[in-house]
Amino acid sequence: MGLADGLHGCAAQAGRGMELPLEKSLAVLMAFTVQDFHDLVTLVTQHPEWRAELRRLVLTEELLALPQIVTTWWKRSKRTEQQIAQLVGAQQHTEQQVAQLIPQVAQLTQQVAQFDSTSRAIDQQVAQLIPQVAQLTQQVAH
Repeated sequence: MGLADGLHGCAAQAGRGMELPLEKSLAVLMAFTVQDFHDLVTLVTQHPEWRAELRRLVLTEELLALPQIVTTWWKRSKRTEQQIAQLVGAQQHTEQQVAQLIPQVAQLTQQVAQFDSTSRAIDQQVAQLIPQVAQLTQQVAH
């Protein structure tokens, strides 16, 4: 009995209301040839409902979990792309603001230098006035 005959028999029994899981259907067979493989492919094509069970039997838990892992990764990467786009926009806005501030800072730096110069001149004038005020205070007091 070949794979195709065994699985067709199982399919026939399933058609009569007898459900045989694919696992039990495959257990009936002893040898598995290249032709049997092609028969299996044909049968799985004809019975797509067997695919999930066959996957469960053939693939590891890690491989079975892979579609969910990829979907989760894809969703996270989309969120990351959106966040990066937002950061790029924020960075561009910051660069524009800095470009506007550069001339203002240069102007303020110049004004501070002028203020410093003026402040030193006032300090010198006050230093000259202190002895004069002291002298006048003494004259008025006498």
